[in-house]
Amino acid sequence: MQASGLPPLLDLSRFRWENRLVLIDNDKNHTETLTRLVQKNAAVNGRDILWFILLQGSVTINYSGKITADFASQLRQIYRIEQSQ
Repeated sequence: MQASGLPPLLDLSRFRWENRLVLIDNDKNHTETLTRLVQKNAAVNGRDILWFILLQGSVTINYSGKITADFASQLRQIYRIEQSQ
């Protein structure tokens, strides 16, 4: 679902001091992790949590706006997360 009016997400700096951020890298059980996060949606939203599941070349998030095409690679570079094989 895309929310209108939200600018494309370039990095995480705009969420500083506003949201709790959870970065999950190359989770082997990403389907199970995603299911749990979605099931706990009310609790996640109530705590202003934004989560990001980084997989090889893609990212799954609970941010309702658009992200830039290279968002996942930028996160990896900024937070020094190596690309797993």
